Amino acid sequence: MSLLSVTAPEDLSAFDQFVTAQELTGFKPKANHADDQLFHASLASIIKHLREMPGRHSEDLDNTFRVSLGFVEDVRPNALANKHGNVHIAAVHTGLAMVIMEFAWFCLAQADVFPEIGDPSQETSPKSKAGLPPGLSVLIQTVQSDGAQDAHINAPIIPRDPHRHAAAHYLALLMMRFVWLHEIGHGGLGHIDYLQSFNANSEGKSLGLNELSLNELVSIHPRIDGRVLQCLEFEADSWALYQSFLVQHAGQENIDGIAALPADLRCRMTLFAIYSMSWLMETISSTFSRGRLAITHPAPIRRMQMLQNMAVWELNDLDLNIPALTRQALGMFQTVLSQIGAQWLQTDQFDPHRYRKIFEETRDKLAPFRYVVPEDAIRR
Repeated sequence: MSLLSVTAPEDLSAFDQFVTAQELTGFKPKANHADDQLFHASLASIIKHLREMPGRHSEDLDNTFRVSLGFVEDVRPNALANKHGNVHIAAVHTGLAMVIMEFAWFCLAQADVFPEIGDPSQETSPKSKAGLPPGLSVLIQTVQSDGAQDAHINAPIIPRDPHRHAAAHYLALLMMRFVWLHEIGHGGLGHIDYLQSFNANSEGKSLGLNELSLNELVSIHPRIDGRVLQCLEFEADSWALYQSFLVQHAGQENIDGIAALPADLRCRMTLFAIYSMSWLMETISSTFSRGRLAITHPAPIRRMQMLQNMAVWELNDLDLNIPALTRQALGMFQTVLSQIGAQWLQTDQFDPHRYRKIFEETRDKLAPFRYVVPEDAIRR
């Protein structure tokens, strides 16, 4: 049984019904449109992976896990998980995909980032403009000027070497895969059903997880604990990390250009993509929470710190040299942050052990809402 059922027509239209009900605008990329290539390749890849995953079922809810996914046309770099009827929804804003692409270009324009790819001597390793994360400067200027585009906005920093330019495209696809898996994880891990159990007192609102608006859930219902929401984010990160690595370890990569790379490089690019995406989403969400994208303090990188622990916890059974992988990926990522600005290298002294008790309590609360792979499917 597949995770994404292609035999149930209602599953295929659930995303369209959801965006209509939420008054959003869906975006359907076309394979033959040059400007749609990143979107089309990302969506086609994740759908294929979902079809190959074992089915999941919730015993307590007596329901099979089904998911419908797609892009939302919106400049804001966001992603969300929700539910429409009995079908889970995973959505990525087109604005987030563009931020990811520009960030990936910037990374591969740095000669010290994956120097074995192409000819790094062609790269000038430029610093980011105005000390802002690549991909966000246009958005920041747009929002601060009430939507008026600045005609003098600088062009993105792009790798000069053609092989590294192609590698940036692959890095962006790996980052987007992590986002898809993170949002799908919210559904399969029972997070959405848990939140929707509060619906009776939420004035009819459909409770889901919007990556830029987690604080709003606490204001909607006083019984929703902000610390629990943070744990849900960490747990979705952990599941997405494992699934991302499983693609490479099990030889399931379905993007030809990435599959052609050496296995070790694919693993290191995957981990680098995950660190990049987690830091970028934390940066975006914390920036938005300060109001109108006015960056006055460095964004916290607690999710990236948590991922260091998750990589060890989750990937030991894959027979990979995780300590070496994490050191290499973090070293390169710190190189990228230093090119954005020293302020982005600061941490918030996050201590994951302080979350242990709330993690354990949250796992107990989520148990009735989990979708799990049946034991007979595991044995097969």
